[in-house]
Amino acid sequence: MIQRNLLFTVLSIPIDIAMWLSAFITAYFLRAHYDTLPVTYVWPFHNYLTFVLAIAPLVFVTLVIEGLYNHRSPKRGLAQFYSIFIAATVSVMFVVLWVFFSRSFFFSRLLIIYAWILSIIFLLLGRWFIALVQTTLNRWKIGLRKVVVVAPAKLAQEVSTRINQNPKFGFEVVATGVQNDLPAILKRRHVDDILVADEKVTQNQLVTLAEMARDKKATLHITPGALQLGTSRLALCTIVGIPVIEILETSLEGIASIFKRVFDIVGSILFILLFSWLYLIIALIVKLTSAGPVLYKDRRVGSSGEFNLYKFRTFKKEFCTGAAYGGEKAEEFEDKLIKEKNTRVGPIPKIKEDPRVTPVGRFLRRTSLDELPQFFNVIIGNMSIVGPRPHRPKEVVHYKPRHRKLFLIKPGITGMAQVSGRSDLDFEDEADLDIYYIEKWSVWLDVQIIWQTLFVVIKSRGAY
Repeated sequence: MIQRNLLFTVLSIPIDIAMWLSAFITAYFLRAHYDTLPVTYVWPFHNYLTFVLAIAPLVFVTLVIEGLYNHRSPKRGLAQFYSIFIAATVSVMFVVLWVFFSRSFFFSRLLIIYAWILSIIFLLLGRWFIALVQTTLNRWKIGLRKVVVVAPAKLAQEVSTRINQNPKFGFEVVATGVQNDLPAILKRRHVDDILVADEKVTQNQLVTLAEMARDKKATLHITPGALQLGTSRLALCTIVGIPVIEILETSLEGIASIFKRVFDIVGSILFILLFSWLYLIIALIVKLTSAGPVLYKDRRVGSSGEFNLYKFRTFKKEFCTGAAYGGEKAEEFEDKLIKEKNTRVGPIPKIKEDPRVTPVGRFLRRTSLDELPQFFNVIIGNMSIVGPRPHRPKEVVHYKPRHRKLFLIKPGITGMAQVSGRSDLDFEDEADLDIYYIEKWSVWLDVQIIWQTLFVVIKSRGAY
């Protein structure tokens, strides 16, 4: 529901702008060519269109401020009409203020009235069309979110009936049960949402439910009657008229996640283009100084499962783990090194003075230049520029339940841990920093981390 609501929210942005522009263009032709009242001066259409396009961003900002792009609790009915009325009125005020301060001879005052009325009508028509498509998909049961209701039998039946009788809200109950039934349900069914409506559920049970929901990438909702889960963020919303509290694991969702993805793609492409010469130089040096491929593909685990992480090769080929490289012998040698030289507490080992590293590889690792190919991972979609570092499958199996929160977002090239000690940190400290980032994400925090990364790389702190 939230993912599809987000899709329709994103689609509503160009539709709103198109409908608003159409209203002003229609008002122009209505007043200039079809109105029976005389017009003393007609502004050339291209001048008028340029002016309208110039104020369009201000109108969009007004729509945002009015809360018309809240995918979690979209406005409907009178609330939506009121916000559209305000946005249309403000857009006309922009025109009036421009006429007043520029002392321009705006060719018709009636045009402003026409544009105001038509913009309200057109914006409402655009929203009506979006709602019609959503409702139709819901009634045809296309893309309904699968819900498990956790509650005593009688209450679960009442909630299930209410949800299934109202498919227009976008949910479908696939199972009901008490808290102990949930592991089996999640194992055999695909579930998008878990709705907890049991007033007797304990704090420990809610923690367990949250961990199960996190592992299955399902959204956890609890009714006000259920005990609240200790977390930094909660959201109030409704499901078929039932008030629920949704557990928000991270602020990186909705429009914010789209913004971050766009930033990742644009930033990575610009970085690769700007430093393409450096990629070529490093590739040439790696190829000339040691036998083997230039790039090393290492299996890592991210928010969407396992993927190949790309790095410039820093080990001698026979010591690189993986079937395409050193194979079982490399794995055995690595296990031996970990037993003898591991300097880190926790499931993620770190080896100082690693004998597997080539001379050039040691320089690349110390300067983090070996990680430059990961910008291609970002473009592909496996990673983000900023986020928790991804770990290998054999390391992830030793994660505690709370560590799995690290999979809520895409792993990053840099992150809180990388600017706070890198390899000098124990894994628990690294996890705490990354979880803090996940819960407190903001654009400004990303900017700070990227800026601090430059100094960390220059100083080579915590890298080996």
